[in-house]
Amino acid sequence: KPRDALILATKITGAGHGWFVPPVRHGMTTLDRHQMVRQVESSLKRLQTDYIDLY
Repeated sequence: KPRDALILATKITGAGHGWFVPPVRHGMTTLDRHQMVRQVESSLKRLQTDYIDLY
């Protein structure tokens, strides 16, 4: 299907609370602007695309 025929979404998680604590990614546990940019770039690379419709 052409890329414009679908909506591509991904997500980001911050530090866990309570019983759920996500694994540490590359030693980072905070959710700040820098971390969000890195996660978007990682998602773009994994999805092999140059834009995401919903984040």
